Amino acid sequence: MILAGLSLPLPLPWPFEREYMQLALAAGLAVGASAPLIGVFLVQRRMSLMGDGVGHLAFAGVAAGVLMDVWPVWTAGALCEAICRPLGIEPPLYRRRVDFFTKSRAFDITRARTEIGFAPRVGLREGIRRTLNWYRTEGWL
Repeated sequence: MILAGLSLPLPLPWPFEREYMQLALAAGLAVGASAPLIGVFLVQRRMSLMGDGVGHLAFAGVAAGVLMDVWPVWTAGALCEAICRPLGIEPPLYRRRVDFFTKSRAFDITRARTEIGFAPRVGLREGIRRTLNWYRTEGWL
């Protein structure tokens, strides 16, 4: 297939080596580039589609983040902040919030084992099983 002088499929990396993926990428780029412009136009005219404009901008930010190898949700948060703050709108997504929810909250007892010789009396699976049973007994599950 020839598209604007280009013969598809182009030599692109996975998953874009297939023609249908290249067409989907072209369509996504076209929508990603035009939707924010339409959203900004609607916002400037004070039409009731504020959320749509911000949503389209955030979507374009996610696409840009994927293409630039930056974490997409963090990029969307940065775009939401950059767009919403000047307009006086509370951003629905912040970079700080993304950082908070993506940090590992897992506990590691390696240091307790090595420094003070700690050894748990109950294994992880058994502890989870006992906790679930207690929640069921108390009527929380």
